Amino acid sequence: AIVVATKFTDMPFVYRTIFFQLACFLALFDCVHRILKHSQRGLIDYGLMATVSGLMAIFGFRLVAYPIMFDASTTYAQIIETGVEPLTLVFSAVLSGLAVFLMLARIINGVIVAYRRRSELDSLTGLLNHQAFHQLASIADKTGGSVIFCDIDHFKSINDRFGHSAGDKALCAFAELLRLSGYPTGRLG
Repeated sequence: AIVVATKFTDMPFVYRTIFFQLACFLALFDCVHRILKHSQRGLIDYGLMATVSGLMAIFGFRLVAYPIMFDASTTYAQIIETGVEPLTLVFSAVLSGLAVFLMLARIINGVIVAYRRRSELDSLTGLLNHQAFHQLASIADKTGGSVIFCDIDHFKSINDRFGHSAGDKALCAFAELLRLSGYPTGRLG
């Protein structure tokens, strides 16, 4: 809002651009901060963070250097002639394109991971579903391991007496106990 408001004033370009550079710098800083807050970062996240940090450095450079390098009477046309602005614009364009590509890759990867997770997990308990359990068992069959089968005695009577929502809660509580073991667990029945 300040950038737009200063457009209609007689404020010199060099000072008007400070607000724009600051807004861009803060937006990019927020992006890096959000990536850092994400607990599981992959290669794409680190690449995106480096790219956005590069863009942030360009806007930070402009924010600090332009008021020092140019006096108040300097126009944008004169700034372009110095060669500094075209260079920063080229780097901004390259890094912006790379950032968009990495952001799209991150979004697509997140969607794929979410769909894969949904296809492998039981929707009620969050344990491995029948198919994912058998895939894991086939790997264990080649490398060795043990399988423990558990059953909740008289489970049908819980559903009959207290209703299916109580049965669902019992299954979820039992699933949480199994998950606390730290071993892969699945729901077959």
